[in-house]
Amino acid sequence: MSNQTKNPVADQAVSVQLGFEMGVLISGLKVSDDVKEALLILLEQATSKQLIELHKALQQAFLMEATKEVDEQYEQKLRELVKEFEQKNSEAEVEVERELNDIKNELKAKDNKILI
Repeated sequence: MSNQTKNPVADQAVSVQLGFEMGVLISGLKVSDDVKEALLILLEQATSKQLIELHKALQQAFLMEATKEVDEQYEQKLRELVKEFEQKNSEAEVEVERELNDIKNELKAKDNKILI
C-alpha cells in the first residue's frame, strides 16, 4: 500500500516541503561540501521511506548540534553544584566531628568532677 494520498497536489506539496527542510538541514551540517553533495545525490535516488528516515536522522543531528552548547553549560553547572555540595558536606562533617569532640570532652570533665 502506498504512503501517498489520492491527492497528487497534496503529495507534491508535502514532497516540496520535505525537500526544502532537508536542504536546510543538509546545508547546516558541519561536514565537508563533498559530503553534502553526496547527500544531495542520495536524495535523488532514495525511496520515500528512505527520505523520511534520512529526514529524521538529519533533524536529530541538527538538534544535537543546536543544543550542544546548552548541554555543555548544563553539565558544567551540574559539576559546579556537585563540587559545592561536596565542599559543604565536608565542612559540615568537620563541624559535627568538632562538636562531638567538645561534647565528649565536657562529659569527661563532668565524670572527672564526679569521681573527685
